[in-house]
Amino acid sequence: IYFALQRAKTAREAINIINKKTKGTIYEKIIYPLKTENDSVCINDKVDFVLNFYVLHEVENKNKFVDEMKKIMKNEGTYMLVEPKGHVNKNQFDEEIKIIKSAGFSLIESPKIFFSRAAIFKLI
Repeated sequence: IYFALQRAKTAREAINIINKKTKGTIYEKIIYPLKTENDSVCINDKVDFVLNFYVLHEVENKNKFVDEMKKIMKNEGTYMLVEPKGHVNKNQFDEEIKIIKSAGFSLIESPKIFFSRAAIFKLI
């Protein structure tokens, strides 16, 4: 599991928290937090699941970023997008969904997450 974190200061803080929480647990060897660079994911491994949590609205080139997500995913991988309701309105979220679908993902669910907008996709 990789955690791709977009913003520098926030990323360092989040990476430290994740490392502290997973140290000495079974998750220590499967969770890899990392800071992305210039809208690039910087991962060469293939993954089953990608979670973009309160991230995509911060990315300048969303199409490129979603394409990077697709490149690192295994066939039939799952991609979950979660955005903050107070920061991303419905039209903006719908636009993000269009970008993800145009990259070759199929929307399979729109779960309810407190104070958030969420969508789950499968790579087709």
